[in-house]
Parts: sequence; C-alpha cells; structure tokens
Amino acid sequence: MSPAPKILYFDIETFPLLAHVWSRFVDGPVVAIEREWSIGCIAWQWEGGKVQVRSLKGMDVHDDTHLLNVLWELFDEADVVIGHNGNKFDIKKVQARFLLEGFDPPSPFQSIDTLVIARRHFALTSNKLNDLCQALGMGEKVDTGGWSLWAGCLEGDARSWAKMEKYNKQDIVLLRDLYMKLRPWATSHPTIHTAGCPVCGSDHIQSRGTRRVQSLTYRQFQCMECMGWFKSAKATDDVKPAYKSAVRR
Repeated sequence: MSPAPKILYFDIETFPLLAHVWSRFVDGPVVAIEREWSIGCIAWQWEGGKVQVRSLKGMDVHDDTHLLNVLWELFDEADVVIGHNGNKFDIKKVQARFLLEGFDPPSPFQSIDTLVIARRHFALTSNKLNDLCQALGMGEKVDTGGWSLWAGCLEGDARSWAKMEKYNKQDIVLLRDLYMKLRPWATSHPTIHTAGCPVCGSDHIQSRGTRRVQSLTYRQFQCMECMGWFKSAKATDDVKPAYKSAVRR
C-alpha cells in the first residue's frame, strides 16, 4: 500500500520594493530601486493527522533567508501544494527568491490553485479569497487596516508583526475550508491517491453508471466522502466506431 500523499496548504506575505519615482502615478521607469521586495511572513498547514496551522515571521525586511530555508523544506517534502492564486503569485514569488538566493529547485510537486477552480467552474461576483469565503459563510480575513500594518512591520513594531502573523494564519484556515468546498467541482483535479477516490482517497465510493468519452465508455463513480466524480482508469470497451467504406464498382 502506497503512503498517503503529503498535501501542503501555504500562503506568504511580502514586503514591497522601495524605489525612487518622479511622480505619484508612475508613468515611466522608476529612477532607482533602493530595496528589493522580500518575503515577510509565511503560514502553512499539512493535511491529515493533527491539523495545525503554523507560521513564521521574518522580522527583518533585508533578510528573508531563514523563511526561504523553511519554504524550501516544505516544498521539497510536499507532493501537493495548495494556494489561492498560488500558481501566478505565491509559488512564483517563492521560486524567484529561491533563484536569486542560489537555492537548487525542490523536488517536483503538483499544484492546486483554488482561484483557478473558482474561475473555471463558476461566474461569481468576486473570486478573491475573502469574498468567496464570506459568500460561502466560511468567515473572513483578519482586517489589516491597510498599508499601516505593513508600515508598522517595516518599522519593527511588535504589535504589527503579531497582527501580520495572525492575518497570515487566518488565510490558511480560509484556504483549507474553501478548497474542501470547491474540490467536488474540480473536474480537472489531479490524481492524488492511487487507491479509492483519486482525490481524497476514501473507499466509500458508489458506481454511477457510465460515461462516454469520444469512442470509449468508462465506468463512472462518485465519492461519498468528498462528493467528487471520477471514472475508471480503463475503458469498459475499446471498440472503435465502424465507418462505412466506399466501394468502387
């Protein structure tokens, strides 16, 4: 029996770069970049077992190396990484810092993005994490108060850092709940488990007839745990459609 896949929920908070510009509304290249952007806080949670949200704050906008070391270990251990807008933002931001700081690539993992699922399967008013979770009755993000929180962290204010960490951890709580809610709708969800339901691994599945895909017929199942649908790996028949051939006389 193969071991259960290691599924990681993660989120990062970043500090902006500091630059000199000619006007408030930048309509051209910046004059000079004084400080590059950096990762300021990370939060994560492993699926299964003793579920606990963990976090780590940077406390130094000039050095996020210790955060990168933790993130690299997490990515390297994970089989699946889940985030909201993770494909376009969080994962790319983290890997950009890995590259710039001379890290080798972590071992490959599958990525699941709840923002991608929401956009693909629904036409909701907003696909932001906070708006989605509020609409679904799951709670809401911690109110940061806007830029003042990031400014406080940049100035080394302990209260600001504590609130930033709380904000980051709450995003993981919302992310996991949102993923569980959207998961049954994700028809293109990657295969995670090799036995039972390919999405959640449950053995509580029921046969739901067949599904026709092009010229082949597959058995169709629904998982009674996650309520997701899937088909058998092999077709019940591989008979190609018969075509009438023209006969010349």
